Amino acid sequence: MSRRVRKDSFSKFTTLIAAMLGRPIVFLCAVLALFLWAVSGPVLGFSDTWQLIINAATTIVTFLMVFIIQNTQNRDNLAINLKLEALMLELKISNSKLYGAEDHGEKDLLYERKIVQAQTENQNQREGPPGGGDAITVSPLAVWSQAFKLESQVGRSVKLVRSCLPCVGLHVAAGVQIGLRGNRTPLLASSWSQGLL
Repeated sequence: MSRRVRKDSFSKFTTLIAAMLGRPIVFLCAVLALFLWAVSGPVLGFSDTWQLIINAATTIVTFLMVFIIQNTQNRDNLAINLKLEALMLELKISNSKLYGAEDHGEKDLLYERKIVQAQTENQNQREGPPGGGDAITVSPLAVWSQAFKLESQVGRSVKLVRSCLPCVGLHVAAGVQIGLRGNRTPLLASSWSQGLL
């Protein structure tokens, strides 16, 4: 029991520190500290101690931040994977290679991505927009493929795309049509995520 309390305390601590250190004011304070250090150089005669101060400070901060960032990133990845797997179960996606995909190598993932994209394009060509409109109902598999295409087109991180997938999947599960642009990428409107997650 005590071990779990320590783990939760450490998680709360790293989340709090990561949130605080990610703010613009902290960055400005770091720039100010570097400026003050640089200005103090002539006063201290650019001595070895003067150089050692910045070297030691930056090394210690970097060393500690690696662990804080890694902890928060690991938890974020686990939470995202858990949510995606729960969504896949709810939508009855049975492709066993998608479950646990985070354990596969990069070549395997790229290969699976091509397969999913090909299946999506085949499905989209078969279905086409109903009634000639500019909105279609897409399968969950199509949402995944289109989201990865969107990520590569827009240049955003995979994390952003993955964070949109649960809300898109909920709309697909509910049978809501997703508006498409001319290039057939889904419009991931921010209003979709409000109140759903």
